Amino acid sequence: MISRAVAAIRHNVVAWLALFVAMGGTSLAASHYIVTSTKQIKPSVLKQLRGARGARGPQGAAGLLGLPGKEGPQGKEGKEGHTVTEVKFEKEGREGKEGKEGKQGREGVEGARGEKGERGEKGEKGEKGEKGEKGEKGEEGHTVLAYAHVTSSGKVEPEAESKNFEGAKVAQPEPGIYCISGIPVTPHSVVATVDASESVIPMIGATVGIGAESNCPVGTQITVETWEPIFENSKVGAQTSNEGFFVTID
Repeated sequence: MISRAVAAIRHNVVAWLALFVAMGGTSLAASHYIVTSTKQIKPSVLKQLRGARGARGPQGAAGLLGLPGKEGPQGKEGKEGHTVTEVKFEKEGREGKEGKEGKQGREGVEGARGEKGERGEKGEKGEKGEKGEKGEKGEEGHTVLAYAHVTSSGKVEPEAESKNFEGAKVAQPEPGIYCISGIPVTPHSVVATVDASESVIPMIGATVGIGAESNCPVGTQITVETWEPIFENSKVGAQTSNEGFFVTID
């Protein structure tokens, strides 16, 4: 009986409240019996005031994609598998037996030493060979005809530093021009090199006979010209200058 009454109240709670207010008066309902919170209802009654579950509503839209989860722990390392060939070889290896090492053979006995043979007869002396032909005479080595060391002032150094320059004369029509004559040999070619003891290493040139634009006198056998380098306004030039030199004549 009581359960049926509670069920009736639960299903008609709004109607019961309205009826209670109407019977109690307007002022009473306004001040004391208006239900504004579930705290105003007895807990045992509130527990019973639950309607039946309604029909399931339509499915809502899909939510946003969640954040990726944490990386899981690394799994255990798997055992290395065997291929069919490896299993076959392992099986064959277990079945086969290793042969025993053979015994070492005995060393042979050294044979007896033979008797010494008799000495052979001495051979006959061979015939004397024929005398060879005489070789051709070698060519005579080349020697220079004359050479000398000439100072910057045109002086020929003593015989210790010269050959076939006795009586030679050196004229200087202008600085750096050396006209050599009176050499006792006939020059065919001439080579001149600068004396390294000079303060400035100049340029040098030598010709057989009178050099071009040298103003050497008639009878000059060799002309030697020496130049001193000049550096001016980032340019390199040269002018004739008295310098010592060595000269060789062939």
